[in-house]
Amino acid sequence: MMISNNENFMRFLQDGNERHYAERVNDYKYRLFKIPYDGDCDFIHVLDTYVYKGNEKPGLNDTSALGGIYVYSLGLLFNAGYELRGFVSAGYKTPDTKEYYGQLKKDVAAEVTRRVETGLFDRDGAERLVGESDRDIEYYKEYREYDSARQAFLEGKRFDKPEIRIYYDTQCDCDVAAVLEYLRSPAEAVNVRADAFMETEKAMIYKRIVCAETRFRSFKEIEADKSNPLRYQREIRRVMKEACVKTVNVTFERNGHGVTVKTEAERLGYGDSASDWYVVSADRHQYREIFGYKTGGDAKMDEIMLITHGKKELYSKSAFEKTLRQ
Repeated sequence: MMISNNENFMRFLQDGNERHYAERVNDYKYRLFKIPYDGDCDFIHVLDTYVYKGNEKPGLNDTSALGGIYVYSLGLLFNAGYELRGFVSAGYKTPDTKEYYGQLKKDVAAEVTRRVETGLFDRDGAERLVGESDRDIEYYKEYREYDSARQAFLEGKRFDKPEIRIYYDTQCDCDVAAVLEYLRSPAEAVNVRADAFMETEKAMIYKRIVCAETRFRSFKEIEADKSNPLRYQREIRRVMKEACVKTVNVTFERNGHGVTVKTEAERLGYGDSASDWYVVSADRHQYREIFGYKTGGDAKMDEIMLITHGKKELYSKSAFEKTLRQ
């Protein structure tokens, strides 16, 4: 889609020798000025004057702002502001340099991750740099490793290898020079930044690798344990998510005592117990007799025998355990 059907504006935009442009749009007189950024790019500054009784001369109340960024080799007008909307075609979506910068950061992170996973990372050098008992790694192992692996298991994730998470970030929302490099030569822009990042952030990358490996080992231990009660919680969470119902009838059992109550469906499986908070008030007393405050705790996920909605059976503990033994 062309930027504008205004021939004069397009001539000004596309011709590097045209440095100034002025035109009236409705009640405003716009004066556009090109400010050189590099040989292929100009910043377009806009001064707008409210036309009062035919007076089009600039005044002290006029506003001035960056109207956009034009790249000649690409023929693209970026970040077109409100002041230029009267010049561009209806429906034209001006590209935003911030969006491209965000994509550049994602591509750099993906490239660094690819290099790490294919062995193109100086792990030995990074290990010597970090040391044997790094505080960040020890903290992760002690306080976050199991919880992270547990959450991944409950979410139904599958891992064939450690999931190494690399984030490439900078201190600015958008680097126009980087965006222009990326648009003109994507692979080179990504590789240059990936090289620099892997050198300056070597210690951080190593820590992420170690944390990912410890999380992976913990996840595999949970996955291999056929008797882990988390299996019941994961299955119930999956069933409730797929059922898309508001309430269900749940049969609980503990020490030979059972009870069937109606409870909210969306919260089942999102905790290691079934809270009486979500049981309907009419059934709450009989639930509490067995699992509530009188017995010191709510029902656990492996104490759920059956879940139904109307006449439809959604979950059966005995049927689920049969699949675990297969």
